[in-house]
Amino acid sequence: MQQQEADRVRSFTRRGIVLGGAQLALFGALGSRLYHLQVQKGSEYSLLAEDNRVNQRLLIPARGRILDRKDRPLAVNIPTYRLRIVREQAHDLPGTLERLSRIVTIEPRRMAEVIEQARALRPFVPISVREDLTWDEVSLIAVNTPDLPGVMLDSGLLREYPERETLAHVLGYVGAVNEAEQKEDSDPLMQLPEFRVGKNGIERSYDKTLRGRSGLSRVEVNALGREIREVERREGEPGSDMQLTLDLDLQRFCNERLSTELAASSVVIDVRTGGILALASVPSYDPSAFASTRRAPPSR
Repeated sequence: MQQQEADRVRSFTRRGIVLGGAQLALFGALGSRLYHLQVQKGSEYSLLAEDNRVNQRLLIPARGRILDRKDRPLAVNIPTYRLRIVREQAHDLPGTLERLSRIVTIEPRRMAEVIEQARALRPFVPISVREDLTWDEVSLIAVNTPDLPGVMLDSGLLREYPERETLAHVLGYVGAVNEAEQKEDSDPLMQLPEFRVGKNGIERSYDKTLRGRSGLSRVEVNALGREIREVERREGEPGSDMQLTLDLDLQRFCNERLSTELAASSVVIDVRTGGILALASVPSYDPSAFASTRRAPPSR
Protein backbone atom coordinates (compact mmCIF):
# COMPACT_ATOMS: atom_id res chain seq x y z
CA MET A 1 0.00 0.00 0.00
CA GLN A 2 2.79 2.39 0.85
CA GLN A 3 4.47 1.60 -2.46
CA GLN A 4 1.26 2.30 -4.40
CA GLU A 5 0.76 5.57 -2.54
CA ALA A 6 4.33 6.62 -3.36
CA ASP A 7 3.84 5.80 -7.06
CA ARG A 8 0.63 7.81 -7.13
CA VAL A 9 2.35 10.82 -5.55
CA ARG A 10 5.21 10.62 -8.07
CA SER A 11 2.67 10.41 -10.90
CA PHE A 12 0.84 13.51 -9.70
CA THR A 13 4.16 15.29 -9.24
CA ARG A 14 5.22 14.54 -12.83
CA ARG A 15 1.83 15.69 -14.14
CA GLY A 16 2.08 18.87 -12.08
CA ILE A 17 5.54 19.57 -13.42
CA VAL A 18 4.37 19.01 -17.02
CA LEU A 19 1.27 21.16 -16.51
CA GLY A 20 3.29 23.90 -14.83
CA GLY A 21 5.84 23.83 -17.63
CA ALA A 22 3.08 24.10 -20.23
CA GLN A 23 1.52 27.04 -18.38
CA LEU A 24 4.90 28.71 -18.06
CA ALA A 25 5.56 28.26 -21.79
CA LEU A 26 2.09 29.63 -22.67
CA PHE A 27 2.44 32.72 -20.48
CA GLY A 28 5.98 33.19 -21.78
CA ALA A 29 4.72 33.16 -25.37
CA LEU A 30 1.91 35.60 -24.49
CA GLY A 31 4.36 37.88 -22.67
CA SER A 32 6.77 37.78 -25.60
CA ARG A 33 3.95 38.66 -28.02
CA LEU A 34 2.75 41.50 -25.82
CA TYR A 35 6.29 42.84 -25.58
CA HIS A 36 6.61 42.68 -29.37
CA LEU A 37 3.31 44.50 -29.95
CA GLN A 38 3.49 47.11 -27.20
CA VAL A 39 7.22 47.84 -26.97
CA GLN A 40 8.90 46.93 -30.23
CA LYS A 41 5.95 47.81 -32.53
CA GLY A 42 4.12 50.20 -30.21
CA SER A 43 4.96 53.42 -32.02
CA GLU A 44 4.09 51.93 -35.42
CA TYR A 45 0.64 50.67 -34.34
CA SER A 46 0.00 53.90 -32.44
CA LEU A 47 0.58 55.82 -35.67
CA LEU A 48 -1.77 53.52 -37.60
CA ALA A 49 -4.47 53.95 -34.95
CA GLU A 50 -4.05 57.73 -35.08
CA ASP A 51 -4.42 57.68 -38.88
CA ASN A 52 -7.67 55.76 -38.49
CA ARG A 53 -8.98 58.27 -35.95
CA VAL A 54 -7.79 61.58 -37.46
CA ASN A 55 -8.15 62.68 -41.08
CA GLN A 56 -5.92 65.35 -42.59
CA ARG A 57 -7.44 67.92 -44.93
CA LEU A 58 -5.58 70.48 -47.01
CA LEU A 59 -6.56 74.15 -46.71
CA ILE A 60 -6.40 76.25 -49.87
CA PRO A 61 -4.29 79.41 -49.38
CA ALA A 62 -5.27 82.87 -50.62
CA ARG A 63 -3.95 83.49 -54.13
CA GLY A 64 -1.49 86.36 -54.53
CA ARG A 65 -2.72 89.64 -55.99
CA ILE A 66 -1.60 91.09 -59.31
CA LEU A 67 -0.84 94.86 -59.27
CA ASP A 68 0.11 97.48 -61.83
CA ARG A 69 3.23 99.67 -61.58
CA LYS A 70 1.43 102.02 -59.17
CA ASP A 71 0.16 99.22 -56.88
CA ARG A 72 -3.37 99.38 -58.24
CA PRO A 73 -5.11 95.96 -58.07
CA LEU A 74 -5.62 94.08 -61.32
CA ALA A 75 -6.48 90.64 -59.88
CA VAL A 76 -7.74 90.18 -56.31
CA ASN A 77 -9.62 87.75 -54.07
CA ILE A 78 -13.07 88.71 -52.84
CA PRO A 79 -15.04 87.00 -50.03
CA THR A 80 -17.85 84.86 -51.33
CA TYR A 81 -20.50 82.57 -49.92
CA ARG A 82 -20.78 78.95 -51.02
CA LEU A 83 -23.87 76.80 -51.04
CA ARG A 84 -23.48 73.14 -50.08
CA ILE A 85 -25.81 70.24 -49.43
CA VAL A 86 -25.53 67.00 -47.43
CA ARG A 87 -27.44 64.08 -48.95
CA GLU A 88 -28.23 62.18 -45.73
CA GLN A 89 -29.71 65.31 -44.15
CA ALA A 90 -31.61 66.36 -47.26
CA HIS A 91 -33.42 62.97 -47.44
CA ASP A 92 -35.05 63.85 -50.77
CA LEU A 93 -32.07 65.37 -52.62
CA PRO A 94 -33.81 66.08 -55.97
CA GLY A 95 -36.77 67.62 -54.16
CA THR A 96 -34.57 69.81 -51.97
CA LEU A 97 -32.61 71.01 -55.01
CA GLU A 98 -35.86 71.78 -56.81
CA ARG A 99 -37.09 73.91 -53.89
CA LEU A 100 -33.68 75.55 -53.69
CA SER A 101 -33.78 76.47 -57.39
CA ARG A 102 -36.96 78.47 -56.77
CA ILE A 103 -35.03 80.65 -54.29
CA VAL A 104 -31.69 81.11 -56.07
CA THR A 105 -30.56 80.46 -59.62
CA ILE A 106 -29.33 76.90 -60.14
CA GLU A 107 -29.13 75.59 -63.69
CA PRO A 108 -30.74 72.17 -64.38
CA ARG A 109 -27.37 70.91 -65.63
CA ARG A 110 -25.76 71.81 -62.31
CA MET A 111 -28.55 70.10 -60.38
CA ALA A 112 -27.95 66.91 -62.36
CA GLU A 113 -24.21 67.12 -61.62
CA VAL A 114 -24.87 67.48 -57.88
CA ILE A 115 -27.14 64.40 -57.87
CA GLU A 116 -24.50 62.41 -59.76
CA GLN A 117 -21.77 63.47 -57.33
CA ALA A 118 -23.98 62.52 -54.39
CA ARG A 119 -24.27 58.95 -55.69
CA ALA A 120 -20.48 58.63 -55.86
CA LEU A 121 -19.75 60.09 -52.40
CA ARG A 122 -20.64 59.02 -48.88
CA PRO A 123 -24.03 60.36 -47.76
CA PHE A 124 -22.57 62.67 -45.10
CA VAL A 125 -20.03 64.40 -47.40
CA PRO A 126 -21.03 68.02 -48.26
CA ILE A 127 -21.40 68.70 -52.00
CA SER A 128 -20.83 72.15 -53.48
CA VAL A 129 -23.83 73.56 -55.38
CA ARG A 130 -22.89 77.23 -55.89
CA GLU A 131 -19.75 79.20 -55.00
CA ASP A 132 -20.67 82.80 -55.80
CA LEU A 133 -23.76 83.69 -53.80
CA THR A 134 -24.64 87.33 -53.35
CA TRP A 135 -25.63 88.71 -49.96
CA ASP A 136 -29.27 88.89 -51.05
CA GLU A 137 -29.19 85.21 -52.05
CA VAL A 138 -27.58 84.28 -48.73
CA SER A 139 -30.36 86.13 -46.92
CA LEU A 140 -33.07 84.31 -48.89
CA ILE A 141 -31.52 80.90 -48.17
CA ALA A 142 -31.11 81.72 -44.48
CA VAL A 143 -34.78 82.73 -44.19
CA ASN A 144 -35.91 79.50 -45.87
CA THR A 145 -33.51 77.19 -43.99
CA PRO A 146 -36.31 75.31 -42.12
CA ASP A 147 -37.69 74.17 -45.50
CA LEU A 148 -34.26 73.22 -46.87
CA PRO A 149 -32.88 70.29 -44.83
CA GLY A 150 -29.23 69.49 -45.49
CA VAL A 151 -28.46 72.89 -47.04
CA MET A 152 -25.40 74.70 -45.63
CA LEU A 153 -23.78 78.09 -46.22
CA ASP A 154 -20.01 78.43 -46.20
CA SER A 155 -17.55 81.23 -46.96
CA GLY A 156 -14.53 81.29 -49.25
CA LEU A 157 -12.54 83.40 -51.70
CA LEU A 158 -13.33 84.04 -55.35
CA ARG A 159 -10.88 85.40 -57.93
CA GLU A 160 -12.00 88.76 -59.26
CA TYR A 161 -10.64 90.99 -62.04
CA PRO A 162 -11.78 94.60 -61.41
CA GLU A 163 -10.87 95.78 -64.92
CA ARG A 164 -12.78 92.97 -66.62
CA GLU A 165 -12.15 93.03 -70.41
CA THR A 166 -9.44 95.71 -70.19
CA LEU A 167 -6.71 93.26 -69.11
CA ALA A 168 -8.18 89.87 -69.97
CA HIS A 169 -5.50 88.90 -72.53
CA VAL A 170 -2.71 90.00 -70.20
CA LEU A 171 -3.86 88.49 -66.92
CA GLY A 172 -5.64 85.40 -68.20
CA TYR A 173 -7.93 83.65 -65.71
CA VAL A 174 -8.11 80.77 -63.24
CA GLY A 175 -10.10 77.57 -63.58
CA ALA A 176 -10.56 74.05 -62.22
CA VAL A 177 -7.65 71.62 -62.48
CA ASN A 178 -7.92 69.12 -65.34
CA GLU A 179 -6.48 65.60 -65.52
CA ALA A 180 -3.43 66.58 -67.55
CA GLU A 181 -2.49 69.31 -65.06
CA GLN A 182 -2.80 66.86 -62.17
CA LYS A 183 -0.29 64.54 -63.85
CA GLU A 184 2.18 67.35 -64.56
CA ASP A 185 2.14 68.90 -61.07
CA SER A 186 2.73 66.90 -57.88
CA ASP A 187 1.37 69.63 -55.56
CA PRO A 188 -1.29 67.98 -53.32
CA LEU A 189 -3.51 71.02 -53.87
CA MET A 190 -4.01 69.88 -57.46
CA GLN A 191 -6.14 66.98 -56.18
CA LEU A 192 -8.74 69.25 -54.55
CA PRO A 193 -11.85 69.75 -56.73
CA GLU A 194 -12.36 73.36 -55.52
CA PHE A 195 -8.74 74.43 -56.18
CA ARG A 196 -8.15 76.82 -59.11
CA VAL A 197 -5.01 77.26 -61.23
CA GLY A 198 -3.95 79.80 -63.84
CA LYS A 199 -5.19 78.93 -67.30
CA ASN A 200 -3.81 81.76 -69.40
CA GLY A 201 -1.66 84.92 -69.31
CA ILE A 202 0.10 86.01 -66.12
CA GLU A 203 -2.10 83.72 -64.03
CA ARG A 204 -0.69 80.70 -65.84
CA SER A 205 2.91 81.83 -66.32
CA TYR A 206 3.40 82.64 -62.63
CA ASP A 207 0.88 80.21 -61.19
CA LYS A 208 3.22 78.57 -58.66
CA THR A 209 4.30 81.96 -57.31
CA LEU A 210 0.72 83.16 -56.98
CA ARG A 211 -0.84 80.00 -55.51
CA GLY A 212 1.08 79.89 -52.19
CA ARG A 213 1.38 76.85 -49.91
CA SER A 214 -1.44 74.79 -48.48
CA GLY A 215 -2.48 74.73 -44.84
CA LEU A 216 -3.57 71.67 -42.89
CA SER A 217 -6.62 70.77 -40.84
CA ARG A 218 -6.66 67.60 -38.72
CA VAL A 219 -10.21 66.40 -38.06
CA GLU A 220 -11.28 63.63 -35.70
CA VAL A 221 -13.61 61.10 -37.35
CA ASN A 222 -15.55 58.07 -36.18
CA ALA A 223 -15.40 54.53 -37.60
CA LEU A 224 -17.67 55.53 -40.51
CA GLY A 225 -15.50 58.48 -41.46
CA ARG A 226 -17.93 61.10 -40.17
CA GLU A 227 -16.29 64.28 -38.88
CA ILE A 228 -16.63 64.89 -35.13
CA ARG A 229 -14.38 67.86 -34.35
CA GLU A 230 -11.31 69.72 -35.58
CA VAL A 231 -8.23 68.68 -33.59
CA GLU A 232 -5.64 71.02 -35.14
CA ARG A 233 -5.53 73.74 -37.77
CA ARG A 234 -2.48 75.30 -39.44
CA GLU A 235 -3.17 78.05 -41.93
CA GLY A 236 -1.29 77.97 -45.22
CA GLU A 237 1.09 80.52 -46.68
CA PRO A 238 -0.67 83.00 -49.01
CA GLY A 239 0.64 83.39 -52.55
CA SER A 240 3.07 86.20 -53.31
CA ASP A 241 1.75 89.44 -54.79
CA MET A 242 3.07 90.27 -58.25
CA GLN A 243 3.68 93.79 -59.53
CA LEU A 244 3.70 94.36 -63.30
CA THR A 245 5.24 97.15 -65.34
CA LEU A 246 1.81 97.91 -66.83
CA ASP A 247 0.27 101.33 -66.32
CA LEU A 248 -3.48 100.95 -65.79
CA ASP A 249 -4.34 104.43 -67.10
CA LEU A 250 -2.41 103.83 -70.32
CA GLN A 251 -3.96 100.37 -70.67
CA ARG A 252 -7.45 101.84 -70.38
CA PHE A 253 -6.60 104.49 -72.97
CA CYS A 254 -5.35 101.88 -75.46
CA ASN A 255 -8.44 99.72 -74.99
CA GLU A 256 -10.72 102.70 -75.48
CA ARG A 257 -8.99 103.64 -78.75
CA LEU A 258 -9.25 100.05 -80.03
CA SER A 259 -12.84 99.51 -78.93
CA THR A 260 -14.26 100.59 -82.30
CA GLU A 261 -12.19 98.03 -84.20
CA LEU A 262 -13.34 94.52 -85.03
CA ALA A 263 -9.92 93.06 -84.30
CA ALA A 264 -6.80 94.97 -83.28
CA SER A 265 -3.96 95.03 -80.77
CA SER A 266 -1.36 97.47 -79.48
CA VAL A 267 1.80 97.37 -77.38
CA VAL A 268 3.45 100.26 -75.54
CA ILE A 269 7.03 99.67 -74.38
CA ASP A 270 9.31 101.80 -72.21
CA VAL A 271 12.35 102.15 -74.47
CA ARG A 272 14.61 102.90 -71.49
CA THR A 273 13.85 99.72 -69.52
CA GLY A 274 12.07 97.45 -72.00
CA GLY A 275 9.10 97.21 -69.63
CA ILE A 276 5.63 96.69 -71.12
CA LEU A 277 3.45 99.70 -70.22
CA ALA A 278 0.31 98.61 -72.07
CA LEU A 279 -0.77 95.51 -73.97
CA ALA A 280 -4.26 95.81 -75.43
CA SER A 281 -6.23 93.48 -77.67
CA VAL A 282 -9.80 93.39 -78.99
CA PRO A 283 -12.19 91.65 -79.01
CA SER A 284 -11.85 90.67 -75.36
CA TYR A 285 -13.79 88.81 -72.66
CA ASP A 286 -14.54 88.97 -68.94
CA PRO A 287 -12.07 86.67 -67.12
CA SER A 288 -14.12 86.82 -63.90
CA ALA A 289 -16.75 84.66 -65.58
CA PHE A 290 -14.41 81.66 -65.57
CA ALA A 291 -14.05 81.77 -61.77
CA SER A 292 -17.81 81.70 -61.21
CA THR A 293 -20.18 78.75 -61.27
CA ARG A 294 -23.18 81.03 -61.75
CA ARG A 295 -22.03 83.10 -64.73
CA ALA A 296 -21.36 80.97 -67.79
CA PRO A 297 -17.99 81.61 -69.51
CA PRO A 298 -18.47 83.90 -72.50
CA SER A 299 -17.77 82.69 -76.02
CA ARG A 300 -14.48 83.80 -77.49
